[in-house]
Amino acid sequence: MAGPIRMEDLRDHTQILLSSGLEVSGAKDYGALAVNRWRVNDLRLRHHLLLAGTGWSSMPRHLVAEDLQAGRLVALTLDAASAAEQPPDLPLSVAHLRTKALGPAGRWLSDRLAENGAGSEDA
Repeated sequence: MAGPIRMEDLRDHTQILLSSGLEVSGAKDYGALAVNRWRVNDLRLRHHLLLAGTGWSSMPRHLVAEDLQAGRLVALTLDAASAAEQPPDLPLSVAHLRTKALGPAGRWLSDRLAENGAGSEDA
């Protein structure tokens, strides 16, 4: 494909997701964009599937640098306006014992999450 790729273009091609094996329902597929998703629980297997042309996926650059340089893989150029360029929203929580106060680092983290709209809930 010539030019930047839009999120809509990625939806029609198989996406290979890294999974712990616990996400069978697909309800928590963070970063998933494609309708057809294959889940693997091993980064090396995902790399081999990419080399076989099975689909697309994000990969740590240092693991695919030689393949990119040799032309075995191609880095996709994504449209900057596309949500594909944005990191997925991941749920975060600050948990601690009610009987023990947060230390300075825990308070700092809790404050930053609250500032960024993460809210706070007592559990």
